[in-house]
Amino acid sequence: MNVLNAAGFVQMLANFGFPIVITFYLLFRFEKRIERIEHLLQESKECPGSTPKKEGKDE
Repeated sequence: MNVLNAAGFVQMLANFGFPIVITFYLLFRFEKRIERIEHLLQESKECPGSTPKKEGKDE
């Protein structure tokens, strides 16, 4: 079921309740950010003396 469209969201809300649906929605939305943080933490373990580079910004 696709939670990004309105009908899927309303159907899940009716079946599971508001707090559970909001929790899953937020986890789904932030999944990429969580994976990025995890990747950066793994890099910092491997290279403790270096700082991660910012992506998308020219200095």
